[in-house]
Amino acid sequence: MQKTNSQFPLVSVLISVFNGDEYIEDCIQSILSQDYENLEIILIDDCSSDKTSKIINKFKDKRLRTFRNKKNLGLTKSLNIGLKKCRGDYIARIDHDDMCLKNRISYQIKEFQKNPRNFVCFSSYYLWDIKNKSKQLINESKNNKNYRERLKRGQGCFLHSTAMIKRPLKGNLLYPLKYDENFQIGQDQALWIKIISKSDPIIIEEPLVIARRKHSSSISYKRSILRMFIVRFRLICLYNYYFLDSGALTIIKATFLLLIELSKTFLKRRL
Repeated sequence: MQKTNSQFPLVSVLISVFNGDEYIEDCIQSILSQDYENLEIILIDDCSSDKTSKIINKFKDKRLRTFRNKKNLGLTKSLNIGLKKCRGDYIARIDHDDMCLKNRISYQIKEFQKNPRNFVCFSSYYLWDIKNKSKQLINESKNNKNYRERLKRGQGCFLHSTAMIKRPLKGNLLYPLKYDENFQIGQDQALWIKIISKSDPIIIEEPLVIARRKHSSSISYKRSILRMFIVRFRLICLYNYYFLDSGALTIIKATFLLLIELSKTFLKRRL
């Protein structure tokens, strides 16, 4: 990890992209245009077959560090590869088809400096509907007032692209920082459960990200509904594993882990 001063610590912005030639340029440019200079971009190209690599290579800024997978590994494994490459004290996430507003990094760093015991920070965001060309403000501080209850029910909680995480030091219960590779989707929610079991999140009312909403076909939508139902069940199990009272029987925790593995097997067979 690179040494930095406490006022302007190094921030690693982590992106994973697969065939994202339509949006990746806007995403990268939005980060390089931040009003916070002490940052690096860790970009994992998950073996894209379109023009993604060509677009990435147009950028000559030394803050952009690109790594290409030899084969397609999927989002979760790619993110974990990226985490190992990150040198920053803080790690900001952004999906390749979303964009950061100019003050995103500086605003979140200031919030961490006000709240040094917290490990994760989220913000509100604008949701851009590509099909209808409309923009909607999503106020995360209002939507997620009862975030623990939402996590408990396996419901989506906080947008991945707004997250900034303080790197845990060795010896901390959150060390090493890693996504659960049992989750091909919902890996962000699984990580929030783990982090929030140890530390409450910072939730910023100010929108700091523009997220794009894409529309799926009816067939892929039905398929995703089934996948998300199974993932939601597994998230409920994971929540109970982390949030059970310390005096609870170990066998109960083991049961929850077993249910997670069973749902994983079912997901592979059905899909």
